[in-house]
Amino acid sequence: RTSLKIFPLYENINHTNLYNTKDIMILPAVPFIIKIVAFSIAKKGVVYSVARKYGFPKLYRRIMEANRYMFKNNVETRKFVSSTVQQTFRLPSTAASALKDSRVQQVASLFWKEAGKKIFGK
Repeated sequence: RTSLKIFPLYENINHTNLYNTKDIMILPAVPFIIKIVAFSIAKKGVVYSVARKYGFPKLYRRIMEANRYMFKNNVETRKFVSSTVQQTFRLPSTAASALKDSRVQQVASLFWKEAGKKIFGK
């Protein structure tokens, strides 16, 4: 077995049992995963800020115009896209009103208490 000097962590791995999960090095992938998550959140933030600057009503009208243009002959697809876009634009206000409901808050608090017990053992 030759030693790889360019990978210093390679020497510390137990090569007799390659399927031992304790020996798999996950830490080098963590910065990459953090970058992907940060980029995803930043992308959503940019889209939101552009939509807010342009105006949500104008954006909604342009999407519906594109929907009518792209699916002139396919009425079912046009209706599906239209209802999906409507639900997407209404989702924040629907979610906000649902979260204000006291029953939803009670269920959420019970859920987080139980999840905390399972995760942290408390």
